[in-house]
Amino acid sequence: MYLVVSLDGPKVIHDRSRVFADGRGSFDVVMKNLYRIKTLFPAYAAKISFSMVMDPENDFDCINEITIASTDMNKHTFLASIVDKSYDEEIATYSEEYSWKYRYQQFLALLSIWGRFPPENVSAISRGSIGTLLGDARQIQMTGPLRHIDVPSGPCIPGQMRLFLNADGYFFPCERVSESSSATCIGSLNSGFDYYNAEKLVSVKLPHALPELRGNEKIQ
Repeated sequence: MYLVVSLDGPKVIHDRSRVFADGRGSFDVVMKNLYRIKTLFPAYAAKISFSMVMDPENDFDCINEITIASTDMNKHTFLASIVDKSYDEEIATYSEEYSWKYRYQQFLALLSIWGRFPPENVSAISRGSIGTLLGDARQIQMTGPLRHIDVPSGPCIPGQMRLFLNADGYFFPCERVSESSSATCIGSLNSGFDYYNAEKLVSVKLPHALPELRGNEKIQ
């Protein structure tokens, strides 16, 4: 079992968006709990990875400070993505400091893969992004013919590959979908799974062997 923790950068950046209901930033609480896990369960702590949502309006060096400030933190895997402002009807703006510094760190990550730069000096964020690109390239090269039936929603097969539970107790296929959309909600702790909505998301008929899961039924 692996644990993925949301961490958007150092305290000054993380606390801008990752807040509690009373407005307090969550950075100190996250770091305190991480330290507790590493103290009590060091072997499990080594498996922790981080999901980072980057706002490209920031200087990339400032975002990356969370990895370079701690050698131990830089050993972990960072899965980074760009903040999506479409629901606010805004477009993410890339600062010049973010763009060229991010590309430079990716260049260093490539050099480390080719043995031309010390891997321990590479940003864990860039290392993760380059690793994803190379993994995708290898997967494309190994891809065989198209399958007879596939899922248009990709890897987020509702409730099978992963399951996201929000603070209000509602289920979603994964952590990357909108929590404000009823179309992506596939149930809750109180009502159980909404198989009808899950079926609509993947656009694939459920097995005939499970007729009781079809229709509008919600089975706990």
